[in-house]
Amino acid sequence: MHILFLSTLFPDVRRPTFGIHNANLVRRLATVSRVSVVAPRPRLSAFLARPGSSVAERCPEDTALAPIFPAVPYLPRIGSAVNHRLYARWLAPSVQRICRAQEPPGVLLAAWAYPDACAAVRLAGPLALPCVVITQGTDINDYLGYPLRRGVILRHLGRAAAVVARSEALRRRLVEAGLPEGRVQTIHNGVDTDFFRPAVDRQAVRRAAGLGPADVAVLFVGNFAPVKDPLLAVRAVAVLRERFPDQAWRLFMLGDGPLRTRVKTAAGALGGQVTLAGVCSPAQVLRFMQAADVLCVPSRNEGIPNVIREALACGLPVAATRVGGVPEVLTDPRTGELVEPGRPVLMADALARVVARGPQGGACRRQALAFSWDETVRRYSELFAVLATPPP
Repeated sequence: MHILFLSTLFPDVRRPTFGIHNANLVRRLATVSRVSVVAPRPRLSAFLARPGSSVAERCPEDTALAPIFPAVPYLPRIGSAVNHRLYARWLAPSVQRICRAQEPPGVLLAAWAYPDACAAVRLAGPLALPCVVITQGTDINDYLGYPLRRGVILRHLGRAAAVVARSEALRRRLVEAGLPEGRVQTIHNGVDTDFFRPAVDRQAVRRAAGLGPADVAVLFVGNFAPVKDPLLAVRAVAVLRERFPDQAWRLFMLGDGPLRTRVKTAAGALGGQVTLAGVCSPAQVLRFMQAADVLCVPSRNEGIPNVIREALACGLPVAATRVGGVPEVLTDPRTGELVEPGRPVLMADALARVVARGPQGGACRRQALAFSWDETVRRYSELFAVLATPPP
């Protein structure tokens, strides 16, 4: 089957980690199906551009996929009623061109509820193309809290052939919001357990990261945005340094975003014990996971963070907030601790308990192995096959 994938969240050569988890899914699907990728790039200047023109360069590893990156208009703040319509209008030439190919797509797969998936639903209708929407987390947990955007999302997702939630908690949220239960299913993302794995020589990896034998390394990986609450990680480590002055608590923060300045200021108060590593490649993330003692996930809401599954695959236990689908992954108490969001002292307690428990590499690795890419691809393939089969 030919799958047409549409989402802004897909990497290009300038931002090779942007939407990397969507890219990982698409690359896996491409091992069993033909896949075309349309990854819109929102910008005000698109009003002046010719619809369908590509404005970014693909990553070398996506040469076979040949993704295109059309510029599309996006009106921040005031555009909730029209952005999905603008996307659909500007993306129509690209989508129609793919649909006129010798082997037209059998399904349109769109990730991120608004505006991407809403635009995809509008495009799929006239083409008689079944549209499958992937909801990821913030696109539902946050966006359904805005009345205008909520209405747009629910109307369009209600017209989709199927809706995939990346966690069971997200699926329940969609059903409670009014989507038909039979139309929504949970398909977890997989994790590459061949790539994310424990270090052969962990001490050598720790030395390369600048860690001494007595250092306790806490790791944060994510966007420096309010929903990820990176400041809570800094405050929790500050609590630990005050509570255990004889222990060398170190915090490594991988990522960037709108809260960077505030994070940098808060980190500075800890006297150089916080390392802001910036946006890292998957290989760099792997090394930090292999070196760290515990992953801190302080998010205010989530689907299921891929970073948790990747950490577990490396044998790294987790202290995380009890939000979204996180409890669906941390089901074995040996793999981590769960606390309420927004509570630095509780997170500090959880981090301390995880570290005191000692290495739990075997339990963590076994938990990660339950999330295989083979199973994820099988579930999507079965769904597409059902949608492509005409009714009797």
